[in-house]
Amino acid sequence: MKNIICLITAILLSIFIWGCEKKLNSPNDDNDFFPLRVGMKWRYKMVKSDYDNPFPKEFTVEITRTKTINDTAYYEIKNYFIPGPSLPDPAYIRVEDDRVFVLINDKEYLLYSFDSADSSSWHLPMYVNPTDLEDFYTNRTKLSSDEAKVLWWYGTTFGSSEAHWTDVFQKGIGRTKRSEEHTSELQSHSFISYAVFCLKKKIKIQHT
Repeated sequence: MKNIICLITAILLSIFIWGCEKKLNSPNDDNDFFPLRVGMKWRYKMVKSDYDNPFPKEFTVEITRTKTINDTAYYEIKNYFIPGPSLPDPAYIRVEDDRVFVLINDKEYLLYSFDSADSSSWHLPMYVNPTDLEDFYTNRTKLSSDEAKVLWWYGTTFGSSEAHWTDVFQKGIGRTKRSEEHTSELQSHSFISYAVFCLKKKIKIQHT
């Protein structure tokens, strides 16, 4: 009887580990704010919201494969921009040193910079559909030893609008939080925030 109980416990433990292989309190040894491996999944859960819009309570970001476009290798990432900035899905992203680039309409743009030398802001186009780009986001990074915050503002001047987003990253984990905040002309305030609660690092190799 004791052996049966131990066996059942081992099976349940194995199922739990497969379902969420990497807990946030034990990150891997990577020294990157934006680790990329095919098969990685980040599961996000809504932790706060006063929006009327039907945003998802949970969503999963997944690196599905690598893909070569214009002789450059990218990682294909699904659901990365849910919710928030209007950018393509799936996203094609690559990392070079401490900078993260995204491909939009066959042109590369700087998505994130974790380089302490990059103290200024940069622009990223707002993606509306496969042919139209309207207005811009302006991004800026705040760095500490183990955490990075990337601020997004709607418009071409940093801090110029009432709408802004924040992505928070931890080394070896990637993005741990995403929030969105709006203040209208009538000073009504809307806020939504997501936090990652499970990081799965089941690795598989797939090239196209």
